[in-house]
Amino acid sequence: MVGIGTAVVILLMSDFCEFTKWGNVRSGGFPELIFQAEEFPYFGNPAAVPTAVSQFPPQISPEPHKILTLTATCKRDNDTMSVNNKKKPGGYMKQGTTILTLDNGYHLWTNTQGQGDIHLLCLHGGPGGTHEYWENFGEKLADIGVQVHMYDQLGSFYSDQPDYSDPKIAEKYLTNDYYLGEVEEVRQKLGLDHFYLIGQSWGGALTMQYALKYGKHLKGAIISSMIDNIAEYVVHINKVREEALSVEAVSYMKRCEKDGNWDDPKYQSYVDVLNRGYVDRRQPPAISHLISTMATPVYNAFQGDNEFVVTGKLKEFDLRKQIHNITVPTLLTFGQHETMPLSSALRMAQQIPNARLETTPDGGHHHMIDNPEVYFEHLKKFIIDVESGHYKP
Repeated sequence: MVGIGTAVVILLMSDFCEFTKWGNVRSGGFPELIFQAEEFPYFGNPAAVPTAVSQFPPQISPEPHKILTLTATCKRDNDTMSVNNKKKPGGYMKQGTTILTLDNGYHLWTNTQGQGDIHLLCLHGGPGGTHEYWENFGEKLADIGVQVHMYDQLGSFYSDQPDYSDPKIAEKYLTNDYYLGEVEEVRQKLGLDHFYLIGQSWGGALTMQYALKYGKHLKGAIISSMIDNIAEYVVHINKVREEALSVEAVSYMKRCEKDGNWDDPKYQSYVDVLNRGYVDRRQPPAISHLISTMATPVYNAFQGDNEFVVTGKLKEFDLRKQIHNITVPTLLTFGQHETMPLSSALRMAQQIPNARLETTPDGGHHHMIDNPEVYFEHLKKFIIDVESGHYKP
């Protein structure tokens, strides 16, 4: 730990490190810090940190409470350390997990996998879900040279979770505008441009909005299991429930919803039936947890208490009058046994100028897990077509 003026810098090293060069490290909006690299072994000893030389102008005094955390990945070839995911030669970025510090001071869990000059940023659903169904995308897309970047949005299980019980914090951060702005900030901090953006469900809503506002940064957009408005979704999901369950079961669920009895065992048993038929048809054990990882405060603020009656902020989500302004190549991908209406997907494919619609047989809402062979075949073809200049809707 090295004191610099009134600021504190914590430098975290991994593995055995020997530095014989100067390393330039920049963090957040602070002026550049030069770490003089000296030969030193590091075996988990916090005292083994190289000397720091501050370049703060005399008139700048960092806030005394500010703590900068710089994570450096060390190599045995005495290479200069790199932080903040600066691109290495060939466009490759730091692999594995990196904790991003946002300008607001909160931290996001991020992960990068794969090598190549094509970049894919993944947005999870929920709202309040996690990145976990993206975990094998780097492996699945390795043969076409795609680097896959994923992160947990603010409030989600692996990232910082603000105290949303504070009305001021909830008002500031539980908004659509915040999460859209977060996507752009993550893009900037990861150093991405001319990249592909994929969003699942709620992440698909963010992808549409990002393409409308920040489309100049995109090579292509992939909207996975999300339509452009909530009203048509609510009609469809309730129709699905009525077709899948008995009249008595549906009536029982509606009574529980009216009374707020979400934890009722019988109600949950009916939810499980619907999940097996229309969400996770393959029921993968790989993404199971001993506890719930859903960020309930985020989900409640946007969705409400359940999937069948939307009472949160997503109730107002409607881009039907705007989606024709999405101009980048766009892949619409849906399972054939969806919680989202395929009739709406067909309409979107006609209204978005450069849209291509693909459906996955035997796939539900998470069709990347239900039928990965077909899902990735569609995704790869889309990326290859755009990269080759031969893309056609």
